[in-house]
Amino acid sequence: MKKKKIFTNFSFLLLLMMLFLSACATGNPDSSKNTDDNKKGVTVSFDENIQTLDPHNGSSGNDISVTNTMYESMYTPDQEGELQPLLANDYEKDEDGLNYTFKLRDDVKFTDGTVFNAEAVKTNLDRILESEGSLNSYKSLRDVDKVDVADDYEISITLKNPNSQFLQKIGNLRMISPKALKDDDWDFGKKSAGTGQYVLKKWNHGESIVVEKNKDYWEKGHPKVNKITFRPVPEDGSRVASLKTGESDLIYPVPVNNVDSLKKEDNLDVDVEESTYVNYATLNTSKKPFDDKKSKTGYELCY
Repeated sequence: MKKKKIFTNFSFLLLLMMLFLSACATGNPDSSKNTDDNKKGVTVSFDENIQTLDPHNGSSGNDISVTNTMYESMYTPDQEGELQPLLANDYEKDEDGLNYTFKLRDDVKFTDGTVFNAEAVKTNLDRILESEGSLNSYKSLRDVDKVDVADDYEISITLKNPNSQFLQKIGNLRMISPKALKDDDWDFGKKSAGTGQYVLKKWNHGESIVVEKNKDYWEKGHPKVNKITFRPVPEDGSRVASLKTGESDLIYPVPVNNVDSLKKEDNLDVDVEESTYVNYATLNTSKKPFDDKKSKTGYELCY
């Protein structure tokens, strides 16, 4: 019997789906059956609706995790949280900590056929910087003074002040095809244009997001799964039930009250992984009642 997986860390879950899923589907002696199932695709259910598929504007963990299947960054964290090269091969930093030069891969294309190079990176960074805060990724670049194309596959970034977290921030920014960014009619909800392992097939708002394998993906042998269907299932009981009935192959998050009972199920695996995920509440201080300092203070005392 094929065991289903339940994860408590969504980003780790997606990493496994894209790279190692066949090894995670344990408990079935017929390994060819597992491989066939993976080729057909998997269904993932999580706890909230996706708000945007613009990788520069996602704010929730689910938004970011879904767009990360389609869009890639210069660096990416491994399972231990350490940054590893992805679209960049290496980088150099000046002694004063103000200038970073990234050496990029020269064998990557976006799914619309556009070449990934230094100009593409500059176009993405310029878009974020020129947003002046309207895009969520702006906070990662607020210390940037200027961006220069040093060579076809070298991008130079100069900071206003040294920032020990800059590599983490810049390394995780996802790249979009410059051609798409220059298209005023581009709709991230209808099509994707990244370098990632998947391309957007369809987004039925409030129901599902389907991404399909990028057949021209630059790293041979990946991804391992042909299709991923993401379904928002906010109610905990319904999410757990969908796993038990086979409607979902993976769920996130696992309701705390269900962990022990699910661990006893013969056909389910519950994986608990360490995470840096932080839950927080965001207040819109431009609208009542939180435009009043007293209201904000009162909320803080009650929280």
